[in-house]
Amino acid sequence: MKAPMKQTPMKAIILSAGQGRRLMPLTESMPKCCLQLDGKSLLEWQIGALAANGVKDVVVITGFGHHVVESVVAPITGVNVRTLYNPFYALSDNLGTCWVARHEMRQPFLLINGDTLFEPAVLARLLRSQREQRRAHEELAARINAQTDDVSGLCAAAVNLDKRIQRHEQRLGELHGWLEDRKTEESLNQPYHSAIDLIRRGASAAQLVAECGISREEANLLLRLHGDGLGK
Repeated sequence: MKAPMKQTPMKAIILSAGQGRRLMPLTESMPKCCLQLDGKSLLEWQIGALAANGVKDVVVITGFGHHVVESVVAPITGVNVRTLYNPFYALSDNLGTCWVARHEMRQPFLLINGDTLFEPAVLARLLRSQREQRRAHEELAARINAQTDDVSGLCAAAVNLDKRIQRHEQRLGELHGWLEDRKTEESLNQPYHSAIDLIRRGASAAQLVAECGISREEANLLLRLHGDGLGK
């Protein structure tokens, strides 16, 4: 059985390279992830929700106004927040930003847009579902491995049974050959048995030759061994 998969710490990657032109003039000089909402930036709300769910490693992909983003995340404590600059932000979309961060995607991670707000409970439900699916996958893998072991055991038993059947068939073949040999011997000896029985009942050599199909010499020899003398 395979060992259960180890729980890998979750990482969050926040895509915040764009300007957010649809929010102009609010985003004329400020990235939309840094806009204030109830006393905190959108980015701080996001990182707080992530931290509340045990996410300790956050990578913020920056582009437009990257220095503003860096000033926002610099004071944050309790979470390892790093920034990664996308120099192609003016020409690329989120797919291009993901390509810049591809080396950060070698372990389980959450991918979040920089303008997405969510309650910590929503993320908790998502992560709980992910853990349940992971556990179900492990249980299914264990069942498959157990069934594989059962099938392997059945195959081994079938092979052993086949070998035993082959040995019995070989033995039966040998017994059959021995019986055929005995039948041949008995068929060869049968005329003599019949002749001896006739001699005991007083048969002559001529009768033995006629009824048992043996030669005169064989009849005379059998009469000497089992009768009172030479046949007539």
